[in-house]
Parts: sequence; structure tokens; C-alpha cells
Amino acid sequence: MWVPPDGVRGRLADIDGARLDWSLVWIASLAGEGDVAVVLTRHDREAMGWIRNLGVRERARGRGVAGHLLRHVFGVCAARGRDTIGLGVDTRNASGALSLYEAHGMTPHYAVDTWEVTLPVTAPTTRTP
Repeated sequence: MWVPPDGVRGRLADIDGARLDWSLVWIASLAGEGDVAVVLTRHDREAMGWIRNLGVRERARGRGVAGHLLRHVFGVCAARGRDTIGLGVDTRNASGALSLYEAHGMTPHYAVDTWEVTLPVTAPTTRTP
């Protein structure tokens, strides 16, 4: 999850609140830096908790904030009777997300390749009568 320079709360303002259970959203702050990370979870799946998004501002990465949020989510899920927690991640993510999840005991369940093509967009032409 990308966290914009204006911060975590700015990113949360962009999310569709109708689909979000705000009791399952946690924001991490650091002294002198304010809000630096957010994790959004879901518990609407039958057998597992789900981490919808986890994002840490770039300047706060590598300081244990994401790991703290992950462990918090693990505890909340366990308290709700969930013994499995899932998430989706771009395995080529340059932020180190994959290493973070592996360091906290998460392992790949399955992998999906997503394909895309970028097409040139041209302005519509107007016809003159």
C-alpha cells in the first residue's frame, strides 16, 4: 500500500468507508514523526483473517513498525478464533514486503501472474460538417 507524503490519514480518506470495518484499522505513529503506517484487515471470510493493506511511509521503513502491526493483527485474529491469516503481495515489490512476511512466519499459499498491456490513448477527432 502506497502511503502518500501527506500521510496515512490522507490515504485513509481515499478508501471506500462503506466497505471498511473501522474497528479493524490500526495506525502506527512514531514520536516526532506522527502517523507513519497503517494496516487494514477484514474478518468477513469464513475461515481466515485477511490483511487488506499494510503500508509504511518510506522514511519509517526498516524500524520494525510493519512487524509490530503484523503481530498486532495476528493477535486480533487469534482472539477472534482465526488460526489462518492471509494477504496478497507483489512478490517483486521493491519495499521488502516479501521478506517482512517471511520473517513473521508467513509462507506462499499460491501465486498468480497478472498480465497487462499499456495502449496509447489518442484524443478523439472531431468531424467538421
